[in-house]
Amino acid sequence: MSTNKPQHSCSENQQFISQMRRVVDATIDEQFASGNSVNFSDRISEGFGQEYDLLEALFFQIQDVSLEEYILTRKIEKTKEVLVYTDCPMPEIARLLDFDNVAHLTRILKKYTGYNFEHFVNIRREKRAIMDKAGENGGEKNEAVEVRMTAGR
Repeated sequence: MSTNKPQHSCSENQQFISQMRRVVDATIDEQFASGNSVNFSDRISEGFGQEYDLLEALFFQIQDVSLEEYILTRKIEKTKEVLVYTDCPMPEIARLLDFDNVAHLTRILKKYTGYNFEHFVNIRREKRAIMDKAGENGGEKNEAVEVRMTAGR
């Protein structure tokens, strides 16, 4: 029994997946920065000069996950990044990443990570506390070095 699936080398598959990932990530970053909704299927079709359905089927064949699922996981990664490294509030993140609302984003975040948004906000707070403490200790060390240097004169 033969299949009509196109045969691609491992190298071609890896190149395709890398390009697809770059397009998806760039589109998410652009959407987040601009706040404008982006039609991923149009953007991907334009980027590759192929019909979206064909590209989606090839992506699924290689990755064993739908392109929509991949895009959603990348949006969740972006959400985690923003929660940990910025003070951007959840309603703004939901709007910028084109989720229906905060409740929708919260459900998706919990489903994919097992954690709610407060978990990631707490990570940010812990990072900040560590950095603040390191800054305080660094300041003390610098003062001690300065005292030693001036004492030797």
